[in-house]
Amino acid sequence: ADTNSTCPALAKLLNTDKNRSSRRSRGWTWKKTEYFNINMEGHQMRLKWENTLKNCYQITQELEKQRLEVLCNLLSRYKLHMSSFGQTLKHGQKQIEQAVQRVDMEKDGVLQHQHGGSPDETQVGKHTEKLLSDHTGAGETTT
Repeated sequence: ADTNSTCPALAKLLNTDKNRSSRRSRGWTWKKTEYFNINMEGHQMRLKWENTLKNCYQITQELEKQRLEVLCNLLSRYKLHMSSFGQTLKHGQKQIEQAVQRVDMEKDGVLQHQHGGSPDETQVGKHTEKLLSDHTGAGETTT
């Protein structure tokens, strides 16, 4: 015999229970689908984040490479400047040495005696004053 025809209350109860079970099943399926979609979004975001980090790393590496190249060029130019500066110093030193070698102490002594003997400190001071006044164009010289 059909349970629906013999006991309408029981049939209604079974039907309600079946509907609830179906709704629970649909709700559970919906929640699983939502959970799956959220996980997939998270996975996609992680992949995007990893890709962004990889790109940043590559850009940073390229910038560091350029920075090192610029530094290397600067150091090379500095080395050239220092090398030429060293050569300039050596050339100046040679010129000074040549000038010193050309000095004739005896001749300088003779010239000194011809122009007034050996200078003492007062004469040196007078000559200095004269040179300073000649240079500045002001002041009077005293002899």
